[in-house]
Amino acid sequence: MGSNIRSFQNSSDDSPTNVGIWIPVTDPTRARNFYTVVLGWKFMGGGNACPIDGIKETHYFTKGRTISGCLCLMDEAKIVRDADTADKSRIGVHTVFAVKDIEESLALIEKNGGHIHVGRTSMGPKSGFIARFIDPEGNLMGIFAMN
Repeated sequence: MGSNIRSFQNSSDDSPTNVGIWIPVTDPTRARNFYTVVLGWKFMGGGNACPIDGIKETHYFTKGRTISGCLCLMDEAKIVRDADTADKSRIGVHTVFAVKDIEESLALIEKNGGHIHVGRTSMGPKSGFIARFIDPEGNLMGIFAMN
């Protein structure tokens, strides 16, 4: 790791801290291309062998100067999917990323192989907007912007 990149870090207090997101994938090249274009992630080299049962490789990425998470190469049978395309009101745990513009991001998502799950939706007065999408690997994710 370069000296200007910080690794996952423990919190300085006892509160729970998000140390990164692990995204299950079956095609790391497709996922890397998608997230590089859509969210501007920078990937660190190729995949690394992983000793965790079920994960073949990890592909770490940064946003800014900190490792933000990794793509986890897995067999499809080991991946738990939580997107219900038939009933969009049924959702599971998913990560929501801040973006500058919801509509611009949705266009990038579709152009790069993702699918819109729920379009731009108001969170209420002065609370911003969200949208949900399914990435090319089948993972449900969200985006948020104030505009």
